[in-house]
Amino acid sequence: MPKALTPLTCDYPECFKIFGRKGDLTRHKNIHLGRKPFECEYCHKKFAQFSGLKTHENVHNGNKPHVCGYDGCTAIFGDPSSCARHRKETHRRVGAYCCPEPYCSSRIKRRSAFAAHLKKHGIDSKNLDLESFAPPLLPESQKSTGRITRIESGSYERLPTLAEEFEDQFCGFTDGTWFQAPYLVSL
Repeated sequence: MPKALTPLTCDYPECFKIFGRKGDLTRHKNIHLGRKPFECEYCHKKFAQFSGLKTHENVHNGNKPHVCGYDGCTAIFGDPSSCARHRKETHRRVGAYCCPEPYCSSRIKRRSAFAAHLKKHGIDSKNLDLESFAPPLLPESQKSTGRITRIESGSYERLPTLAEEFEDQFCGFTDGTWFQAPYLVSL
């Protein structure tokens, strides 16, 4: 008969996290205690988790085990977060973040660069919902590659991707006139 799991609670002051396995609780406590028992043999940087060390070692050994794979994309990365960011920004984001400042036509694809841009206008991005300035994401299952159609001559022509097809609807100049996309909020 399987043994029932007893929930394990972190006893650190004002931390009430609960874990099902002792190893998970131990790893969590290392965060509170500042323990980093895993050390990189190349540069001696320390990590609280073994998985963090293994990912970091890819910087030194050049391994790039994380493949985008989004509809055949062969881009490779040394860590899973870079791969996930690439998928989101390259394949799923339609358009770019749009600056809310009047007369600023900046369009910035990466969230961190957009936050830095806002600082130039004296806007503190910590007080904003940055996603409200972002174009919509295509659904995870939506393919983002160009579609092919047959034309009468018997040759083939590439049709635009959904992202390319709708990009002009999301912030920018259209016929020389500035417009704000519906997902933007005014400050």
